[in-house]
Amino acid sequence: MALLRRALSVLPGFTAAMNDSGVVIDRSVTMAMVEKALDVYDPQIRGLWGYKSSLQKPVRKAFEFAHQKAQELPNAVECSRRTLGTASGIKAMFSDSGHLVEVLHRNSVVPEFFLKNAQADVCHALMCVHKTENPVFGSAVVGNRIVRDVRQVQVNFGDHRFAVTASSKEEAHGGARDYFFEEIVRHAVGQKAGIVADRMKRNVAISKLGLGDRLDLLAEVLSNPEKVLHMDHSSVAVSHTGIKQEGLFDEGEYLSFTLPEVKIGDVASPQGLVMVSIPREEIRTDYASRKLDFKYI
Repeated sequence: MALLRRALSVLPGFTAAMNDSGVVIDRSVTMAMVEKALDVYDPQIRGLWGYKSSLQKPVRKAFEFAHQKAQELPNAVECSRRTLGTASGIKAMFSDSGHLVEVLHRNSVVPEFFLKNAQADVCHALMCVHKTENPVFGSAVVGNRIVRDVRQVQVNFGDHRFAVTASSKEEAHGGARDYFFEEIVRHAVGQKAGIVADRMKRNVAISKLGLGDRLDLLAEVLSNPEKVLHMDHSSVAVSHTGIKQEGLFDEGEYLSFTLPEVKIGDVASPQGLVMVSIPREEIRTDYASRKLDFKYI
């Protein structure tokens, strides 16, 4: 337990206090997260007397839940052209080195991190991906024969983006925790919009929710984070061409890894999450002109 307390002490916002459910965040961080939630959900609620006391317990519960889910993420894997040939997950998620380089520079998120953190050799990040499975027909080895037009499943990974960038593994996990918390709050935003839309559809005279109702809705969502954010750890096994493999297989011939997938509310499909470390040499920046140079090394 003492070791756990010391490990948690490096995470911003956590005290060494423990209870049966796990870590307890201190009051100052709780109140800061109350304000952060309202920034996303509805700043007008600050006009209600007692809103802080009403949201303190729900926010703490959602924040501790988000922390727990962040801790369930597997250890980071290096995301680079070097590991493209050795790390199964990285190789499966990128078609080739050109695709990996394009993703790392997309929207300038990772290059800007290195631009702002001149001393950092590595960017620790939470990468989000969308996994799809589509039926295809192809050739397969059945016994000693090659059979054509065999129904197979093609696994693809797309919509890569970096939700968190940080200078250390601890900061990256803290960023993942905050990301999960904000996703729970955004679900409440969607719930609020849905109620208003339904009232307007039914021609209710007062379609807007009052401040008190909006506060109660947010408190209800935050008090039940397990109903909003669902994380599953799926086992992925594909060939080097992305064909799904089921049952027993030779690990040397297939790419196999565990992919955490998060689903928020009733969204149609979950998003895969991968903690990655990106070496500086994968990105070239021009600090003298303060502009990004996308001429790859």
